Amino acid sequence: MLTLVWLGRLLETGGPASLTPVPAHALRDACGVLASVVRLGGADLVGACNVSAGVAALAALLRAPRALGPLAAAAAVDFLQAALAPSLDPRRRALGGPLGPAALSPGERALVATVLAAGGAPGSALVPALMRAHAGADVVVGLDVDRDRFDKFGFRSQVDSLLMELWNDGACLASTAALAAAAAAAGDGDGGLASSEFGLYLESVLNSLIYLLEDCLTRLKAIRDVEAQQEDAVAWAALDARARHDKEAYLAHEGRVTRSFMSMAISCLSVLARLSATPSIAAAMDAPHLAAKVGYAAAAAVNAVAGPAGADVVKLARPERFRYDPPRLLASVAEIVTGLAARSPALATALAGEADFDAAAFAAAAAAVGAVDYGLGQRLEALSADVLERKQGGGRGGAAAAAPAAASLDLSLPTPPV
Repeated sequence: MLTLVWLGRLLETGGPASLTPVPAHALRDACGVLASVVRLGGADLVGACNVSAGVAALAALLRAPRALGPLAAAAAVDFLQAALAPSLDPRRRALGGPLGPAALSPGERALVATVLAAGGAPGSALVPALMRAHAGADVVVGLDVDRDRFDKFGFRSQVDSLLMELWNDGACLASTAALAAAAAAAGDGDGGLASSEFGLYLESVLNSLIYLLEDCLTRLKAIRDVEAQQEDAVAWAALDARARHDKEAYLAHEGRVTRSFMSMAISCLSVLARLSATPSIAAAMDAPHLAAKVGYAAAAAVNAVAGPAGADVVKLARPERFRYDPPRLLASVAEIVTGLAARSPALATALAGEADFDAAAFAAAAAAVGAVDYGLGQRLEALSADVLERKQGGGRGGAAAAAPAAASLDLSLPTPPV
């Protein structure tokens, strides 16, 4: 803990340059030791230290990710996750209170309370630091990712889980709302979004969502192609044993990666749903430059799942093996966009200006969502009609007539054999 405080003081007094002589592994090792002690049952030992000073130092260090380095940032986030682990695990919660007072040891309670207090304290840097670290993971310079085992999306998923837990505390949520308001006021010009932690974080989550969905669909199509070969028993038997082994190993690897990426994509949607469901944050997301980013991501997500690529993937047998459920994914997207659109016309305007808006994909998405939630499907269909009306500058009737039929794509999952 002393190492954390020392590094924080160095940064505070001398700026990022003061950390240059410090070995890159210093913070990584310190956080690794603390996380290991907590996970091995030593929460009381760590909780007896000056945790608040350590967390404050980590927040300052995370806010300067390039000085810190991605591996050290990952270790810092891992320690914070270890400190909050009792609160993150629902099995550890007691019914008597949000922090599970009957289920946690005194040290665990101290760690959880300190991290939450650090996140919600006036002027606290923890929430903005985590947001900046999330966005900063996109810039990995001088790092052998394979050798050093740095997983950008895994790191971002850890940050998301920390923020989701911090947002259960009212003060932390209020801190995030203030950051969102600042991002809305900053604009998208030079120095605007770049200086806004919330804007950077929102863009990072949206970019992660798009990448993860598109990557998963590419992998699912590849899995479907190999499984189609297996279905031809004669052709499959004609392959030599090595070729079959390689293809089976490929299927196993792609399946593992797809399940992991799909879980992370669902986590991104959960973050966006939480932000858009908080009125004070959703109001900030109505700012044109932020609505434009949400509109771009929404169009890309709907195109990926409800477009031609998604229609090919639903031919895959038992896609739930890979946590892929098109109607529920689309329902999550629909919940976010229709909720924002109900507040303000900003999102509909952004979608109307989006070149990638695909009316056929939105029509198919509305039909798929309607199968699991009729009212939500109707709201998504109404939003799509509004966007078309804005695009064409005509009446709603003309827009509706121009929209392709919702039945043009079948996104229903195959019925498993009895």
